[in-house]
Amino acid sequence: MEAFESLDAALHIDPDFVEDHFNAALALHHRDQQAEATQQFRMAGELDLRNAAIVHGAVFRNLLGLAATLERHLSGGCRYQP
Repeated sequence: MEAFESLDAALHIDPDFVEDHFNAALALHHRDQQAEATQQFRMAGELDLRNAAIVHGAVFRNLLGLAATLERHLSGGCRYQP
């Protein structure tokens, strides 16, 4: 939570800083806040579509609905319930 709060504060200073959006998205994803993570990933992707680390990442592709089934499974996006 502290990491996200620091990133959120940094984004208030510079809302166009791509790496902060990406890192905030990862922090939110790990806290299982997928809607918020998706929003942050979308911002990072819109700000820097050429950044391969962002747009080709499995979690990014999964949350934005761009991933294949295998990618969703490997990124933890497929949740199986008995």
